[in-house]
Amino acid sequence: MWRARAAGYLEDAAAGGSGAGGDGGRTPKAKREKLPPKKKPGLWLPGMPWKVDVTCRKNSGVLRLRGEVVIICDRTGKAMTPSQFELSCGALSKKWRYSIRVSACGTEVGPWLEQQVRL
Repeated sequence: MWRARAAGYLEDAAAGGSGAGGDGGRTPKAKREKLPPKKKPGLWLPGMPWKVDVTCRKNSGVLRLRGEVVIICDRTGKAMTPSQFELSCGALSKKWRYSIRVSACGTEVGPWLEQQVRL
């Protein structure tokens, strides 16, 4: 004869909840309220330009720093994340802050952002 090892099973069976068509004696789980998605603040700070021309290899685009950080590729016209832009350009590194450069000064985006924050 089969033995139930879980005490919870025995309690459910005694309550008559293990039959067909019943809910098994379980209480329904309370539904969680979904919170609205958090808005990303972006990398923009007052005093910084909110659009910057950038290049990765031989491709160019516009980096938007206000709101969600995206690059609008000049070649395709699509808005994409910096990682997707880097991938579409064929860069081998996976660190977009160091493979994408600011067109005006030729420095990498990461050090350029750090310099802008210090000013």
